[in-house]
Amino acid sequence: MTIFLVPIYVAEIASDDVRGKLGSVLPFALSVGILLAFILGDAMSYQMFAVCGMILPIAFVSGFVFMPETPIYPLRKRGIEAATRSLRWLRHNDEATVERELASLKIFIEEDSRSVKSVSNGNSIVNLPALLVGLSYGWTSTMIPDLQVEKTSVLTEPITEDQASWLVAALGFGPLLVIPFCGSFCERYGRKITGLVGAVPYIACWLFILVANNFYHILVAQALNGMANAMSIFFAPIYVAESVSDSIRGQLGSLFVLNLKIGIVCGYILGTVLSYTMFAVCGLIIPILYVTGLLVLPETPVYLVRKQRIDEAIRSLMWFRGNDKSAVNIELSKLQEFHNQKTERESLNTKDLLRSRGFIKGFVTALTVILCQPACGMSPLLSYTVTIFVMAKSSVDPNLATIVVGVMQVIGVGIATLTTERAGRRPLLMVSAAGVALCNFILGVFLLIQTWDYDVSAFSWIPLVSLSVFGVVYSIGMGAIPFIVATEVYHPHLASTCHTIILFIMFLCTGLIMKVFPLLVNEIGLDKCFFMFVIPCMYVFFFTWFVIPETKGKSKKTILEELNGVRGKSCEEINVKSVIV
Repeated sequence: MTIFLVPIYVAEIASDDVRGKLGSVLPFALSVGILLAFILGDAMSYQMFAVCGMILPIAFVSGFVFMPETPIYPLRKRGIEAATRSLRWLRHNDEATVERELASLKIFIEEDSRSVKSVSNGNSIVNLPALLVGLSYGWTSTMIPDLQVEKTSVLTEPITEDQASWLVAALGFGPLLVIPFCGSFCERYGRKITGLVGAVPYIACWLFILVANNFYHILVAQALNGMANAMSIFFAPIYVAESVSDSIRGQLGSLFVLNLKIGIVCGYILGTVLSYTMFAVCGLIIPILYVTGLLVLPETPVYLVRKQRIDEAIRSLMWFRGNDKSAVNIELSKLQEFHNQKTERESLNTKDLLRSRGFIKGFVTALTVILCQPACGMSPLLSYTVTIFVMAKSSVDPNLATIVVGVMQVIGVGIATLTTERAGRRPLLMVSAAGVALCNFILGVFLLIQTWDYDVSAFSWIPLVSLSVFGVVYSIGMGAIPFIVATEVYHPHLASTCHTIILFIMFLCTGLIMKVFPLLVNEIGLDKCFFMFVIPCMYVFFFTWFVIPETKGKSKKTILEELNGVRGKSCEEINVKSVIV
């Protein structure tokens, strides 16, 4: 309840300038609490530890009774007077600030309430494959170690370490077979058809796993899983970006990563408590549910307007905007205007457009933030979690520690989902990159000292704490923000092509890292691998600081103007000027 309540309460009471800072206090306090628990557990008796644990909730309740309700909650219930009193308490009776924020909140809630129900239902279905993406990593981390042991393997013979590395890498290399075709297929047949086709390899994958009796069956299944993951990662962000309003685009965009992390946790838990066969049956059920739900969703209004299917676009907008005709008319006009501008821009020479400032900056931004995801160490962590805890000689059971790390990632994405549209993309990305770098460095130091044959048994909790905090801070920014930012900074004329190229490079990089990681561990040691992961994290930090623009709550047109370094002019004027330059 605390993990659910605190991020919501903080996000709804804090002002815009401090919301990001206050939102990061929860993972910090969580880490401090874990550290104190380890210290107090060694220093105190059982009874004294319980007394200390009892004091904290009493102190919390004593202080919290004096806090007001958040201003947003009473506004949603039409309690304007209660919201005003809350804002006065929180803003120290600054009437000007109270009036300004109250007016802003009224507008936000009015816009949000019109479409949130339909949009949320639709995006819950669209993001369902993210559970399968996470489940594939959870299956890989928990089941492959069992397949290497003759006693627990369901295959005719146990797999070797090299074969295990190929099974892990197949999740990265499998997408290379479909990514080059995703863009053209999505443009020709639509977003909805792309999502339906993407469910086919998921179903085939779990069927292969269910009947597998040798290494090659599992390898084919992992490759199919990778192909399906690629289509899901390609399809879901585009569908979300083209179907939701600007005010909640980032928040709903984070749901894909949140579902992915929940899928990872489910994979860790199912891999620990279920048999190989029952895991496969559970994995088979989800894509069937996904197909059933996706069939009732409309095509995105953006795609329909581009194809001049205006009547269908109106019906789609009515579905997503809760049948609000005035909002639909306004948005349809904007989409048609943007499409007409885009059509005129397509007469520009593509080679010249590729040299424009806005395109180059947008492409480099998307490429950087997405490539640094696997390079910061998350890909090996997802696929080799149990193995890493065994090698680090953690004091906690490796399977239990793996589940804890997965839960921490869910917490992090939950925080990001609640704060993305309030704290902004840049602060979350910078805090996340710095936090992940620190966790990698601390774990690297611990493993390095361990190789010197020092007795580190008193600090054997460090791997669990470091990777748990890693999971939280990674998910807050580096896990959720890159895909949101990438879809926002693509130039419309080349969006599908850019997305295809970047995802191809990302999956190639992911596959190579997951294949090479066990080889590097054998050659240079696990400690040095974690030191290497610090470098891309710090690169993201400084790149975000100096290069990435803030895209929170901005329309596509405004973002393109900022990328081109010009404000207050139309995208067409900017593109023409940038091409001439």
